[in-house]
Amino acid sequence: NGTYYLGITASDGVNSKNYFVPVYVNGLPRKLWGILYVSTPTGNSVEIRKIDTLMQDSILVSLSGDFASSELSSKYQKLFVAGAQTGNFQAIDLSTKSISWSVINQSNNGSPWFYQLHFIDNLIYASTQDGFISGYTPNGMRTKVYTLPTSWHGVKFIEAGGRLIAQVEDVPTSNPQIAQFYSSSASFISQQEVQFKVVEFCPYNSEKNLIFANIEGVGRIYEFNFLPHSFNEVTEIPNQQIIDVAQVSSEKYLVLTNQQVYVYDRNQTIGLMTLNTASRKPDGPALLA
Repeated sequence: NGTYYLGITASDGVNSKNYFVPVYVNGLPRKLWGILYVSTPTGNSVEIRKIDTLMQDSILVSLSGDFASSELSSKYQKLFVAGAQTGNFQAIDLSTKSISWSVINQSNNGSPWFYQLHFIDNLIYASTQDGFISGYTPNGMRTKVYTLPTSWHGVKFIEAGGRLIAQVEDVPTSNPQIAQFYSSSASFISQQEVQFKVVEFCPYNSEKNLIFANIEGVGRIYEFNFLPHSFNEVTEIPNQQIIDVAQVSSEKYLVLTNQQVYVYDRNQTIGLMTLNTASRKPDGPALLA
């Protein structure tokens, strides 16, 4: 919805006159086409499947290789899928149910090549073992690159407050750190050691993120003020490991652990509420929002 303006210029070759005509647009409501999910029927194959509005399940695309991460762009009608050790980074055109473009997986040492995918500001970002976080246009053109220090690679990341904030790991030891870059220039700001492994970064405000993480199998939620690079632990989930997180509103988040599903409301004093009981393996399905 909104008001737009059509600019009109009339000229006799010497003199000209500009006029702007308002155009009022009442946008059609969004329509649910279906629910997409990524499954791994075998260790070296991936299926893109759809559940339609009649709850009928069907396969859209089959891919070879393993699975690391996926991201969806409804705007561009594309699903992006990346493998870890064998699967390529591929853009699936949902209108034609075909591979639009791909980037080759270069792993040759038994470690993952691709890690997280993240779609923001019309770019799909992929972190790779060689220490780059690369932004690609929906058509596959590599247009922005964040370069990590030697021997480090990005595992989880988010763009917020004009910065790229990334959980990075040292390749030989997997020791975690948090690195920051300026989004506009992709230039490096800082890097700091942390004790936790990030499960998900979530937006909070212009100066903070929420970090859902684990320390030795115990789930914790932090406020991360990235301007002074400081952390404030807001809650702990004793004896439970956070598996995945999905933001469902500006205030609420679904938190999946290895035992239960919670709703975390950052505006409530007791922010973590049990949703239901679950039984799930850490390598099973994940939450999508």
